[in-house]
Amino acid sequence: MMEEILRRLESIQKDVTDIKGMISGMPRERRTELRKKSCTSQRLLGGLRDPQIRSAIVRHKLDGRSFLDIAAYIREYWPGQPEKWPSKSAIHRFWQNVKDGRLVEYGINPPDMTAL
Repeated sequence: MMEEILRRLESIQKDVTDIKGMISGMPRERRTELRKKSCTSQRLLGGLRDPQIRSAIVRHKLDGRSFLDIAAYIREYWPGQPEKWPSKSAIHRFWQNVKDGRLVEYGINPPDMTAL
């Protein structure tokens, strides 16, 4: 009985070794290459084209306000201009792009988050 168990374990170990050998020979995808492809130039649409809107978003986000609060502030401050009202999702995407440094071409540098 014990010999049968040992023989099966040796067989399993040989199979695992064979699988490891096959995997090590396979080409690996590099996450950095995949990430670089998705980091293309960003476009500013709608109200985000207005530098006052952009600065308001950055200023309020650095003050710790939520995306909903920022959207409400923009609607309140520019009441007759719905074309300048970005959605909460657009504000969130804009903030992520600012933090990741993808909007440097527009003169928007990532904020110094260590000072917060």
